[in-house]
Amino acid sequence: TFWETVSRIVHRLSAREVEPSERDELVQRSVFRAWQMIHDFEYRGPDAFTGWLRRIVRYQARTLRRKDAARRRRSAGVCVPCC
Repeated sequence: TFWETVSRIVHRLSAREVEPSERDELVQRSVFRAWQMIHDFEYRGPDAFTGWLRRIVRYQARTLRRKDAARRRRSAGVCVPCC
């Protein structure tokens, strides 16, 4: 199906963004976000869809890294502002 294809592309793209142990979570977040945002996609050429997915994967990877860093700081007893 279409979403299985999207999942395969996202899985390939996520290999460059996070450790293997975090890849499944990144794929899940990215595919879900693509599903939410599919109405915003505009076709601009043969590589447009993959580029659009790449941006989603990078953004989601950045979000995961920030959350992971905050979690590590909290567990180390460092005060982390909530806002």
